[in-house]
Amino acid sequence: MRRKAQIFRKLLAVILGVALIAYIILVPPASILNILLFYLLLFSNLLNLLSLFFGRKRGIFYTLLTIVSLLLSQFNLLNIFNLLILISLAVTSEIYFRKHR
Repeated sequence: MRRKAQIFRKLLAVILGVALIAYIILVPPASILNILLFYLLLFSNLLNLLSLFFGRKRGIFYTLLTIVSLLLSQFNLLNIFNLLILISLAVTSEIYFRKHR
């Protein structure tokens, strides 16, 4: 059963990757709905891929970290100070969750 679930998750990763690439190529970022749909596709794709390698909790955390950094970059708010804050938050939460299993 576990092997079937792993194969299904890999297949889902391929399907989501193809959908994301097709969305990037075919849909222009003309409206806010297109941008939100892009971030939703990116979130689901990254979550699935990172959960395959790291596990569910770490996958969610690293996906959120990536999405937040991309959002900050889109709004021209990503500078070295904000990047250091994100990295320190990531390191602190990783240490916290590692000690409190």
